[in-house]
Amino acid sequence: MKNKAKVILIILCIVTLGMAQTGGIQVTVMFMGYNADPNATMIMGYAWEGATWADAEAAGTVSDNMDGMFGVSPGDDMWGTYDVTLDALAAGNYYVGVFETTGMMYNTAIATVGYYNDADENNIDMMTPTAITVTSDTVVLGTMMAMSMVIDDEILIPEIFAVDIYPNPFNPGTMIHYALPSDGLITVSVFNVLGQKVSTLLNGYKEAGSYAVAWNSTDGKGESVPSGIYFVTMEHPGGILTQKITFLK
Repeated sequence: MKNKAKVILIILCIVTLGMAQTGGIQVTVMFMGYNADPNATMIMGYAWEGATWADAEAAGTVSDNMDGMFGVSPGDDMWGTYDVTLDALAAGNYYVGVFETTGMMYNTAIATVGYYNDADENNIDMMTPTAITVTSDTVVLGTMMAMSMVIDDEILIPEIFAVDIYPNPFNPGTMIHYALPSDGLITVSVFNVLGQKVSTLLNGYKEAGSYAVAWNSTDGKGESVPSGIYFVTMEHPGGILTQKITFLK
């Protein structure tokens, strides 16, 4: 019997509200074929206050009722964007998480949809997130992707070097699926129509197999790019592949 593991892209944010500020936090999560746990009934966001994550977690959540909570249908792929909003938070240092739950309280949470590490451009780092300084009453922490997939222990090695990108056209993010027939270094980059490199999504060693990397329409500095045509180029010992994608706003 094959063992299957659920791989989830994570999103946890640390937010600092200045002493002179009070306001809310909005987390927008984009689901790309996400499969919720069979026991989950909804996905909700929560906030904790504390100087460190250990302090914040020990103190418990400061929010239970979310404007942006939404139900899930276990077994169905989830697509689209959803807002999880935390209103009227006092000034302080906050951590924000998005969770699958079996009810309307954090203590019923069964899985982490994600947490965000600002230092990791692919938003898949499990380390403690870096601080984000808040300078306005309402904080929008961008759009973050949550993707779920199943991996079998019995891995099939692709026969050819291939890439498939969808959705395309897209807004605001897309998934770049690629197959490697052999081990080796791989680079995944995005270029504009002028041939200028916009962002490097991946640059490292990968074993033969099938993978995916997300692009959320931002450049190497994390700033949103203009709408238009872009080219994704993949370089690997198996060859070089380029595919055109269209970003719509």
